[in-house]
Formats: sequence, C-alpha cells, structure tokens
Amino acid sequence: FQIWMARTNEPYTELFGTLESVLSTFQFIEPMDTSGWQTYRDEKLGIELQYPQGWKADKQSTTGRQGHIYSSIYYNPNENEGDPYMSDQGDGYIFISLFPNISKSLDEWYKSIASFTDERINKSIEFMNLEVGEGFVSRSDIKVENSIMMKISGYPAIAEYRSSLKPLNIEGGPMTEKIYYVKVGDNGYQISVSTPTGDQADEMIALFDRIISSIQFKENRF
Repeated sequence: FQIWMARTNEPYTELFGTLESVLSTFQFIEPMDTSGWQTYRDEKLGIELQYPQGWKADKQSTTGRQGHIYSSIYYNPNENEGDPYMSDQGDGYIFISLFPNISKSLDEWYKSIASFTDERINKSIEFMNLEVGEGFVSRSDIKVENSIMMKISGYPAIAEYRSSLKPLNIEGGPMTEKIYYVKVGDNGYQISVSTPTGDQADEMIALFDRIISSIQFKENRF
C-alpha cells in the first residue's frame, strides 16, 4: 500500500499529526470466503449478521432485569459444557447487548460505560490479588488501545481493543477483547467480542471484524 499526503498551507508538523491519527484507524482485511456463512436474525434485537459455519447462536434474545436485550454467538469446537465464555484456547465469543432509549450522544454513552468497565476491571484485579496472591495481576498486564471512531452499517460507532496477559477471574484464562459501541436512532448497541489471549488472537479479531462488518440494523425493531 502507498499512501500520499498533499501539503496545503498547514505546517508539516500539524499535517503529520493529522496523518498519524488517520492511519491509526486503518484496518487491512485479507480476502475471506464467506459464501458458506450462516445468517443470524433477531427481530427483538433489531439485528442481522452473517457468521461462519460451525459457530452457534442463541435461538432467541433475552431481556435483562434492567431492560436491555442481549444474545450471543460463539465458537466452541470442543463442545465444552457450561458457559462458552470459559472456553479453550482458540474459541471465540460474541455478546450483543441492546440498550433502548439512550438519550446521550454516542461519545457520552461510550464514556459512561467505559468508566463502569474500568471500575469493574479494578475490582477484578483486587479480587484476583486477594485470591491468588498480592501482585499477581496489575493494570500493566492489561493492554488498552485508544478508542477508534468508525461506522458500522452506516451508523456512527466507537471500537476499543483490550488484551489481558493475566486472567481476571478464577475459572477463565487471560482474554483479548474488542468492544464496539453503536448508536442506532435512540438505541445503543454494545457488541463485545472475545477470544483467549495467545498467538491466535489477532486472527480471531480479524474474523470478528469481518462478522461485525456484515451487521444490518433495523431501527423499527418490533
């Protein structure tokens, strides 16, 4: 790839700063055969997407106690019993949550959830250090990349990448996650994808990106 930058009257230093910001949002996607993929469609969630053969999806979404609606799609080749989130190396998990009637802007809503998530991570670190031993895990064991502005199915979105080098719960291992926040009308979607941290994580995240790119939203859900 060759990328050209045309100079205007702006100083070079400002132009290079702008260019670096733009380049940080680039995602290069290798060709992938999706001809045999399955379709997941949920009227209650107001969402439709394509996912690979061999993956499983919830038959229907569930309404939580706080009024949000959620569903999941996962890859569990070893057919492990129990929660597929606690899966073996190489597995993938997509968790889709719909929060209706969000009055905040996308940026405000994202920041409010990110603040809550950050607090939850701190509590998980504190818990693990109490259970396993002081100093077992710290914030330096969690890599968080800056949020990226993007669009999903034409709607404004924010994506955040997070990778843990140490487990944040007793039963599971370290996880690599990418969380997408999308505003569709007055509805907010939080789409979390995760896979065990390891050599396969980048490949799985690229596959997740392709799945997310197939999403179609319906503003009139019912």
